Amino acid sequence: MTSPHIRVLVGRRRWVVAAAAGLILLTAGAGTAQAADNEPLAGARPLAGVAPGAAVSCGWRAAAADLAAATATATDPRAKAIHDALVKAGLSTSTPATCSSGTGPGAGTGAGAGTVAEPGTGAVKGIDDGAPGGGRTLTVGTGGAYRDISAAVDAAQPGDTVQVSAGTYPGFAVSRDGAPGKWLTIAAAPGAAVVIGGGDSSGSGNGLVSLDGRSWVRLVGLTIKGSSSHGIYGDKIDHIVVRDCEVADSQDGGIVLSNGRDVLVQDANVHGNNARGTSASNEAISIVGTKTFEIVGSTVHDNGEEGIDAKYEASDGLIHDNQVWGNRGPNIYLDSAHDLTVTGNKVWGATEASKSGIGLAVENYSTTRRLANITVSNNVVRDNVGAGIDFWIESSGQLSDVTITGNHIGANGRGGITYNTSDLSGITVRANTFGDGNTPPATHTGVTLLDNVTGVIPKVTSALLDRGGSGSGDSQPLLGTDHQ
Repeated sequence: MTSPHIRVLVGRRRWVVAAAAGLILLTAGAGTAQAADNEPLAGARPLAGVAPGAAVSCGWRAAAADLAAATATATDPRAKAIHDALVKAGLSTSTPATCSSGTGPGAGTGAGAGTVAEPGTGAVKGIDDGAPGGGRTLTVGTGGAYRDISAAVDAAQPGDTVQVSAGTYPGFAVSRDGAPGKWLTIAAAPGAAVVIGGGDSSGSGNGLVSLDGRSWVRLVGLTIKGSSSHGIYGDKIDHIVVRDCEVADSQDGGIVLSNGRDVLVQDANVHGNNARGTSASNEAISIVGTKTFEIVGSTVHDNGEEGIDAKYEASDGLIHDNQVWGNRGPNIYLDSAHDLTVTGNKVWGATEASKSGIGLAVENYSTTRRLANITVSNNVVRDNVGAGIDFWIESSGQLSDVTITGNHIGANGRGGITYNTSDLSGITVRANTFGDGNTPPATHTGVTLLDNVTGVIPKVTSALLDRGGSGSGDSQPLLGTDHQ
């Protein structure tokens, strides 16, 4: 089902897209097309994430949104006219999931390549190809061939499914890989409540379930609970899927996936982690130095540190259609990452006064000290004790090429959008709605403000629909969410 905040009327907007296609040739450098007078459009910046001469493989709405951003600060009247037309047509905030240059893994192929993230449509980046595996089913538990999960995994081959019957099991380290088109799947049996608990028995020292060094592995429908360190932990990973899992009450972070590529967290319920407080390692969901990831349809709440954290050179990421609330905060945090989109999330109630709903930052641990090419769009950000959205640099670094557009921001204790640094460049705050005591931000060096208004901010509530068993179900909305 297409969300109201992305739904478009194609027919009456074709003329806008036609104009957009022409100007894309100018701003992206594709081919030899130029303005009529053979001069670039003054002030127009290149399309984010698209190299000059690259073939843009996003859909038309993605191209329109990128074009609106590219012409936002233009001074040439032709570029300005097209930007104004896109805004008027409502096409400036339909944010692309990703723009591909037509090269690299999955470029132009797969379920999610070059598509627009639409709430309720599930994962869009094509990380999980949907292949069933095609191998054997190894049964675990009552009536099964194996007593514990680790023994079944040790016996597995690429394409196999380890199916676990109801019960409580010790932690385990995944010791086998799948292969392209032959996922190794570790899953709860249909309708079974499978709990991985009782401290850390995996032997890895990092998590109750260890994925270190693994590739082409899916975890489906498991509850990982009460770890003395992390819940799920994987370092140096490739093609990892965590779907419909509950991860709760870990002393450190809940789900930590680092130094890898092609990671999907979908329909997870992550709560009560970082139980040791501010000395805990990592966050409720931590994506660290990982290229190409997606977090979708998950509830992340009541954790003792950040909710969702993409950090330390994480890149090519999409965080969309999640419900993130009641964490110490920030609820969603981007730290020294690049080429990320955060869209369609409900983000509220961060509890620490200095923490925002969505934080954009550079901390000292980063090697690059750079946050760049970020889009924050179509989120509801409200009722956070700190700011709604804030910018922060710990000591030195740069925040650049950030677009904040189409968000509803209200009732945040320290303001809607705050700048806690002067090292900003190429920041565009456009077409956002502020309300419930929050107002559009003041002018600031390096920040362009366009078409921000005051209005009604949707209400949200922390009452969950029936989640049943181990996971969060089918990316269902919260009770009481007002989709105004």
